[in-house]
Amino acid sequence: MKRLFVKIIRDLLKDKLRTFLSLLAIAIGMTAFGLVMFSYNILTRELSDIFTAINPVSASIMVDKIDDRLIDLTRGFKEIGEFEEKGYYELRLKLGENKWKTLHLYAVKDFSKMRINKVKSQEGSFSPGKNEVLIERDALGVANAVLNKNIKVALPDSSIRELKVVGVVHDIVVHPASIENIIPVYISYDSLEDLGLIGNRMDVILADNKYDRKSILAAGNDYIKLLETNGYKVSDIDISSTPGRSMHQSEYDSILFILQVFAIIAFLLGCMIMSSLLSSILSSQIRQIGVLKAIGAKTSNIFLSYMLIMLALVSLTSAVSVPASTALAKSFSVLMMRLGNMELGSSSIPVNLIVLFCVLSFVIPMIISIFPIRRGVKITVREAINDYGTVQHAGSSRQDMPGVDLRLFSRPVMLSIRNAARRKGRFYLNVISLTLSGAIFIAAITAMVSMSYTISKDLETFNFDYQIRTSNSVDDSKLDYVIKNIPEIIGYENWGHATGKLIYNDGKAGNLYDIMALSPNTKAFKPEQMEGRWLSDHDTNEIVVGHQFFSNEPAFRFGDTIAVKFGNKEQRFKIVGTIKELGSPTIYMTKKSYDKLVPAENKKNSIKLMIQPGISEKQNLYQKTEDRLREAGVIIFQSESMEELLEVLEAHGTLIIVFFLAISIMVVVVAGFGLSSTMNVQVTERTREIGIMKAMGASRRQIKRIVTAESVFISIVSWLVSIILGIPLGALVAFVVGNIMVSTSLDVNYAQSYIPVVIWLVLTLTISYAASRTASKRASKMSVKETLAFE
Repeated sequence: MKRLFVKIIRDLLKDKLRTFLSLLAIAIGMTAFGLVMFSYNILTRELSDIFTAINPVSASIMVDKIDDRLIDLTRGFKEIGEFEEKGYYELRLKLGENKWKTLHLYAVKDFSKMRINKVKSQEGSFSPGKNEVLIERDALGVANAVLNKNIKVALPDSSIRELKVVGVVHDIVVHPASIENIIPVYISYDSLEDLGLIGNRMDVILADNKYDRKSILAAGNDYIKLLETNGYKVSDIDISSTPGRSMHQSEYDSILFILQVFAIIAFLLGCMIMSSLLSSILSSQIRQIGVLKAIGAKTSNIFLSYMLIMLALVSLTSAVSVPASTALAKSFSVLMMRLGNMELGSSSIPVNLIVLFCVLSFVIPMIISIFPIRRGVKITVREAINDYGTVQHAGSSRQDMPGVDLRLFSRPVMLSIRNAARRKGRFYLNVISLTLSGAIFIAAITAMVSMSYTISKDLETFNFDYQIRTSNSVDDSKLDYVIKNIPEIIGYENWGHATGKLIYNDGKAGNLYDIMALSPNTKAFKPEQMEGRWLSDHDTNEIVVGHQFFSNEPAFRFGDTIAVKFGNKEQRFKIVGTIKELGSPTIYMTKKSYDKLVPAENKKNSIKLMIQPGISEKQNLYQKTEDRLREAGVIIFQSESMEELLEVLEAHGTLIIVFFLAISIMVVVVAGFGLSSTMNVQVTERTREIGIMKAMGASRRQIKRIVTAESVFISIVSWLVSIILGIPLGALVAFVVGNIMVSTSLDVNYAQSYIPVVIWLVLTLTISYAASRTASKRASKMSVKETLAFE
């Protein structure tokens, strides 16, 4: 047995590069698998722990005022276990002379004693005084804010107030400012009055079933009825789609699921490459195995020797992949948490999970290795002695590649194709590995192209350059007076904007929706109609909804009549059309119906401006327009350009697709190492053939070309198959990414499908050339003497 071990080790070390590449391939595959496995455990645990620690809200109710009587009513409401009064306002931050960003202002009584949706101090003061604010840590750079420096905030009456930033906090409930472009700032509850504001938000946690959405909705409806019966006006109830959990939980779950699929593929490819290494060693040692059997070696001993060597190799790769995957999992988890504006509390990985990974990394490669080893050692002495190190071919060359007439090609190309397909098992393994990696790569690029295409297509439906949202109702005559004196503005539309609460058939209140009111003949909005029709001038109680409305409200269907409540007034509308739109669904109605049916106190406006083409200083123009609107008594609470909206949308999708692309490149690397290992094996197996060709006059250049052509042929075959798999897989990834990021499937532009296909063709040809480079050089440098003496 000892001599068998020595012999097998020598066989492995005989071609060090081939062995190294095979080991590297399986190590990368194992590491990718462990990375995703460990990351999933860390993120799932930490997301739960982090949210438990902040005591997340069940619901937030917006009211017209909070006073002692409302607090008494809330305290006496049995279904509410905890509550905390706060303030919340959507304002604007002035960054420069002509630049604004949306700012969300949160008021808290005592930051150190917060009970619900707790924020954590990171730097500076945690107790802001008069004219002082705290800012969320991710918003510092976005707001160009500096600790102990002032920021300029536009209040609801459009006055500008300078507030000093005295502290930095971490709030995991808000969206990252770097992605959403919204600045969260925090003030003391006592400072509200100084700013001319009042407490207007009640955060509540139910006594029972506090994170069950149905229970929250039911209790929220009863609580709102209680408040409205006692004279309070409720404008909003905010309930998370995943109460008690991170708003990013579904995103993480979806991302990790897809990454797991890709990582498993990489791991299995690595195992198959290791199996191919053993198969190639055994095929080159046929005569030696026969000699061993002739002098008394048992098949079981030879089999056991190879399995033990395989165990040693797997142990070596595990020794590399386990620490590598744990380290990468911790770094990856930190990054993923950071993208959700969270900090990783603990990156520990359970010992039992590491043991499970070790067992899998041992067992699966060993099981896969049994088959080539068993097949190799079962050869009889007679078959082994009759092996001469060259392959005999009888009959037509068409037998090598069924369905392909090789006589159509030149002799060197024919030889390359024959050699590539000679070992059909190995040929199929390389084609499969490159095909899978290519399909995954094409899918990732397709998703990237689809994201850009979908966003561009959606923005094309909006034929305006800038929108200004107001806190009060603005009539057209006032806008005409302001805008007619600004020649750079070639057109505008004054849309009505309100928030309506859906009322179910049983009388219970449901979700809140943005209501947009516009002319049926609008030029600023050209949506894609999916069902029914668009609005008409004759409509009174007819509406059109975004297509995701029915996903949010499965109880309703196209053509149904729904009830919507504006403040204390309820109206009924018939759904006559469905349009495609990104993000949360909106309800559209005619401006005439809006003016008639929506109470004056609930009306706001969204002004869409069309700018003359070629204007270079757009920010100056936007600022001038806003200044004139303020002078005319218009209260502006939000504004944004189409360029800013595009940045926010692209920021959402790009990060997710980058993760997919990174893991797909890892699979590509594994496949590339596998092909490189195969080319080295092919050269080793045909050492005597190469010598014969050289003896017959073949030049180094010709030998080099033949080896390179083999690799290119394998890559071209895999490229063709990967196109068939990659485009449908790309559509699937586009569906998943789209529903994660913009609540709808991304549009796959099949006319642009050539982009990832061409990129993969260039990449696969590069991989094939690189994979064959070392093998072709080695083959070309072999002398006739050493090749014919090869055993």
